[in-house]
Amino acid sequence: MTDPARLEILKAEIEADLAAIEALEQQFGPRTPRLRAPDVRQEELVFAAYLLHNLYSACESLLRRIAVAFENALSPDAWHEQLLRRMTLHVPAVRPAVINTGLQKQLDALRRFRHFFRHSYAAKLEAAPIALLAELSRDALPAFRQAIAQFLQVVDEMLRRSP
Repeated sequence: MTDPARLEILKAEIEADLAAIEALEQQFGPRTPRLRAPDVRQEELVFAAYLLHNLYSACESLLRRIAVAFENALSPDAWHEQLLRRMTLHVPAVRPAVINTGLQKQLDALRRFRHFFRHSYAAKLEAAPIALLAELSRDALPAFRQAIAQFLQVVDEMLRRSP
């Protein structure tokens, strides 16, 4: 995809996704210490799980935009996991890798949690796993933002080179 208009649209969509991720982080950040409290309530865990679900979903949406813009083909079977693997690939003459394998593993842990959260309607949430995921997201999200910033630099370079 080298059409400058499509690249500009992609950049705008990515920047909107990054703003949404930042807003979710601001909601989530102050709640993280409570997850380790001995008196943490189930309602607090549910809200934290909901925010973790939304944080990963926003990251995944951003990555999917990139995949659609450059490759435009994800298998309908297991595309969520495929997307993360594909974003680690450098595809010469198409796009650079967007994330590294370490970040892929962190995001995959959040993806698996999101799947659990979406499909475990009656499960009681436990504080320790949610606290661990909160800490993981605290590490992964700055790395994600940095990776996307580097990717946007490549997009800017593509725009400079376009006729």
